[in-house]
Amino acid sequence: MLAMLLWPGSPECYPTVARAAAMLTISPCCCRSAGRRYARRAALAVPAAAMLVMLLSLSPLQLRSPCR
Repeated sequence: MLAMLLWPGSPECYPTVARAAAMLTISPCCCRSAGRRYARRAALAVPAAAMLVMLLSLSPLQLRSPCR
């Protein structure tokens, strides 16, 4: 859903963005099982990974993809 809102076109053109959006929808119960020590690290890693994927998807290499 996030990939379709930000980037028009078919989801096949943006597999990394679609995969990142799917990873962000995973429930936070997996973070609870990791313990309190790693919960904060995991909570910081998810937004950082999402930002990295968004920056990489906006790179000139992605803009020249054959899907357009």
